[in-house]
Amino acid sequence: MLLQSHSLDEGAKACLMRAQVFAADDFRWPYYLGIVQAESGELEAAVDAFQRALTLRRYPAAYVRLGEVLLSLNRLKESRLAFEAALDISPASPAAYYGLGQVRARQNEGREAIRILLKACELAPRTGAPHYALAMAYRDAGDLKSSQKHLVLAKNYERPLPPIDDPAFREVERLRADQYWYQSEGMRLESNGRVEEAIESYETAVELDAEFVQPHVNLVALLGRLARFEPAEMHYRRALELNSEIVELHNNWGTIQALRNRPQEAAESFRRALDINPFSADGHFNLGSMLNQMGRATEAVEHFVQALEFEPNHRLANFQMGRYRVTEGRIDDAIAHLERTLESEDDKTPGFLYALADAHVRAGSKEVAIKYAKRALAMAEAMGQADMEAAIRKDLQTLAAR
Repeated sequence: MLLQSHSLDEGAKACLMRAQVFAADDFRWPYYLGIVQAESGELEAAVDAFQRALTLRRYPAAYVRLGEVLLSLNRLKESRLAFEAALDISPASPAAYYGLGQVRARQNEGREAIRILLKACELAPRTGAPHYALAMAYRDAGDLKSSQKHLVLAKNYERPLPPIDDPAFREVERLRADQYWYQSEGMRLESNGRVEEAIESYETAVELDAEFVQPHVNLVALLGRLARFEPAEMHYRRALELNSEIVELHNNWGTIQALRNRPQEAAESFRRALDINPFSADGHFNLGSMLNQMGRATEAVEHFVQALEFEPNHRLANFQMGRYRVTEGRIDDAIAHLERTLESEDDKTPGFLYALADAHVRAGSKEVAIKYAKRALAMAEAMGQADMEAAIRKDLQTLAAR
């Protein structure tokens, strides 16, 4: 594992083959061996290793990696079965959707490939490879406008491939413990809500390599979220010195300015992000939010619409558009936008549910409104959102009395 973590493939393969002799029922050894073999181009051997590992444990990441190798070998039917098996165990795997979409495209099932690749983009919107595959699928289907849009998005997103959720292989990666591992670990911790630990991991990455820009960018966001503005600004200035053309950096800094109630400065940062990448959904949403706060609602809506064009499932943009459509009296449109905010759950979900309940009240659907309001109440109560809970209880009593 130590050899593998440092890309010393030949030594790693020898050790892993020997490990299988001593512990033939341990899933890890054929699985890790398959990864080494796939990376060194021994594709047929990797297929055998992954299949052997899967006889010991049904593990979604192993199915994804097996599907990728089979796809490289153009064994499409087997590859499709592997990706489908991964999704059967882990239905929210963007890597499995991406692989399956590629298979369906090669099998000339263009419409189904587009549907599947859109799901991959939804689950991992900031990865370039699914957008590129989707651009090719739209091109083959004759939809050149959609193809061009996703081609631009593919070029703008830095991380090329959707992530594979692979706790087993993280045991190997942890042994490397360089700046890249700490950056990756910080992202994992952040996605799991472990913010303080993520900050420590990013800070270690910076200590190991002061010119590694991405952990600086991530620290701007997390330190700003915790109102630690002085160290956040230090990392912002350092990141600017290293690379001033990072969209995420300007979005993060703009968010900090918004938290400090500096809407003009925030808008300037968000405009800078859009100068670099006019296709940034977050950039358009953030700028729209500041314009809305400054009383420029018409301009704000234009940017919310742009955000949704580039990322249709952008939750906050859908929420803002839902609220705006309510004020216009376009209730059906409002409900459609607000329903899209419910595709994942976090501390914002009670507010989204509450807004959806209000839209259904305005549509005259009392029973549906009560259903959403009760869900919002239960979640607000569970999350300790006392003000939200009190407001929902009051409205529920009013609804019940009608």
